[in-house]
Amino acid sequence: MDLENISYSPAALSTAQGLNIKLPKLELPGSKLATLSKEIADQLGLDQIPIYAGMTDGCTAQISAAGANGSVTSLGTTMVIKAVSIKNISGPAFYSHLLPRDRYLAGGASNIGGISYKEFASDIDNWNQKATDFGVANMVCYPLPAVGERFPFLSTQMPKLESNLASGEVERYRAILEAIAFTEKYAYDLLEKAGASISSQIFTVGGGGKSNLLSQIRATVMNKQVVIMAKSGSDIGAAMLAYASHNAQDNDLAKALSEINIAQTNIFTPQDDQRAELARNYQSFLELTAKYKG
Repeated sequence: MDLENISYSPAALSTAQGLNIKLPKLELPGSKLATLSKEIADQLGLDQIPIYAGMTDGCTAQISAAGANGSVTSLGTTMVIKAVSIKNISGPAFYSHLLPRDRYLAGGASNIGGISYKEFASDIDNWNQKATDFGVANMVCYPLPAVGERFPFLSTQMPKLESNLASGEVERYRAILEAIAFTEKYAYDLLEKAGASISSQIFTVGGGGKSNLLSQIRATVMNKQVVIMAKSGSDIGAAMLAYASHNAQDNDLAKALSEINIAQTNIFTPQDDQRAELARNYQSFLELTAKYKG
């Protein structure tokens, strides 16, 4: 896709022609596509409301947490990271979505996340307390659930990695949480080097934001405030997108989104007494994963 010219790339056109496929007309997010017909509106008990072009669920999750301004981590089964850029940036493991008129949401989705510690989920509060008492792990890992990674490393052969054996299940759980934070930091550093603007606060959506320990580790590792949103999600972001689309002037969707107030529920700040140890572990993490960097 050619985001600058809002057109299909030559490769896409060639492929479609070879397969005898007619590609659909391209529309920008926020563009009015149609108006709900009277028949369907009556069936649903709605007015004949306008229908606007949307975005992917990853983009609407980002919008629900930070509008068109901040950097957002979605911590669900996997970890999705997006940051705002004023230019179209891409790399082997990430790409950008256009947010009209002149902003881009750059990022990608990792294969690690909540799935990496699902075996601890049934008693998560107890494990969090034990991991808090344990302190910084004496090992590092990359907790892939299966072989292969998408972002911030791109490798079909990348396996689960461990620097050494954990002393027990508590340390292993703690190391998994730290690995999620290390991966997040590396991903944002990668996007920033490519030209994205990383905000001073990292806004968080998804079930992983409910873990105070994980949020605290992330804040310390990234040396940024981690903000947990009161209400967020792809569904809320889609509603915000529709509202902004209806109110945008000159198709400036980013500006309209920026004018929406978004409620926050909790803010975590870096923890000074663990900063040095986590920084040491982050360097070990970089060494552990060095083979799989692009």
